[in-house]
Formats: sequence, structure tokens, C-alpha cells
Amino acid sequence: MSWTVAQSEDKIIGIIGGLGPAATFDFCQRVVRLTTVEVEQDHLQILVDNNPKAPDRNRALLDGEPDPRECFAESAIRLEAAGADFLAMPCNTAHAYADAIVSAVSIPFVHMVDETVSEIANQTNNFNSIGLLAADGCLHASLFQDRLQSAGYQTILPDTTNQKRLMEMIYRIKQNGISSDLKNEMIALTKDLENNGSECIIAGCSEVPLVLNQADLEVPLFDTTEWLATLVVEYAKNLRPLDMLKAA
Repeated sequence: MSWTVAQSEDKIIGIIGGLGPAATFDFCQRVVRLTTVEVEQDHLQILVDNNPKAPDRNRALLDGEPDPRECFAESAIRLEAAGADFLAMPCNTAHAYADAIVSAVSIPFVHMVDETVSEIANQTNNFNSIGLLAADGCLHASLFQDRLQSAGYQTILPDTTNQKRLMEMIYRIKQNGISSDLKNEMIALTKDLENNGSECIIAGCSEVPLVLNQADLEVPLFDTTEWLATLVVEYAKNLRPLDMLKAA
């Protein structure tokens, strides 16, 4: 018996995941939700290397603990070998090691942080000060702060006490999932950022939008996971050419 496989012009998505697993599958669900379909076959093919065994990127950046870049590069290589046309990684902090991914493969990589700041700059809102909820490692690597400054924005961060609370919440989400208490605590952090002058808040850790959404804030929330999922769908559906990524 012979089988006929339907051909598609859609690109195959490769996801470097497990950082953490709940955030990875939340991202995949968003890709499904954002894909316009008439029949099931219109959905996109997604290859996921869900590897939570990679060393903790926050501890690597802050304390010099084992470096995860080799694990990220190996994931990228596996996904390329499996047929992925391009890669994405729904973890902001891990983008401190983006160069290791880009240099390991010949397929394009959608840079979550670059794309976030670029989209904010392209919007018509005249923001001056942007609040940032991000993990310690992300802040230490200045992934957002440097890019926002170059784009003309002031970054407002939680104070030391609130940043510690944020990190505790991130690890609680990773270990135990979400809860109403976590949601209320996260909203309280955003209120402090709003009170300190934030005109927009970036959910700069993929665990944050698991409990926080626009309805919880009085100022615009920029969900980096949602924007990455939007871009991934557009690249996979050929609404954006992959050459844009290669040129970048």
C-alpha cells in the first residue's frame, strides 16, 4: 500500500523548549490559536525539543553555574535535522545565549527580545517609560534595558524587594503551576511599576503571562510570548519572508 502525503508551502516551526515546560506548551497553544484555519490540515507543523534538563540560565548568568549554551545549540541542531525551517525559543532570559544557537545551525532564528523592542518602537503610542517584569538573569544580561535605551525608552524595574518576590513567583509557577494567589501577587507588582511611572509593561519572562493579562493592568501590557507566537505564525504561513531574519 502506498501513502500520499499532502504537500504544503507552510514552513515547519522548530521550538527550543522546556524553559520551562508550561511556558513552552502555553506558547504552542498560542500558535494554534493564532493560526487561521478552515480545516485541521491548515494548522502548522511544530517540532518541539522540550528539554528541561538544560542548566538553569539564571544561575549560569548570575552565579557562574553550568552554562546552558551547549544544550541550546544541541536542541537547535536536533530541530534542524528533523526538518525545521526556522527556530524560536519562548524564553526571554535564554536569549543571552542566542549567538550559540545562531552559530550552530543554518536556519533562521526569531529573536524574541529584538522583535519585542522593535514592535514597541513601531507602535504609535508615545511611551517614554516602560516597566519590565523579567527574571534576574535577563536583567543581569541587560537584554531589554540596552535595547530599550537604544530605542529611546527609559526602563523602570521593580525595586530589590519586588524583584526578589518576582523571582520567587517565577519558580513557584515552574514548580507548582499557577494559582489565584500568584495572580494577585503579580498584579500587585505591576501596580508598583504603574505607580512609579510605567506607561507600558513588558511581560519579559514567559512565566509572567501564564498568570497576568491585559485585563489586570491599567496600562498596556506587552506580552512577549504572544508577540513571538504571532511572528512564528506569520513566518510559517509565508506572511513574512524568512529572509528578513537572515538579514538581521
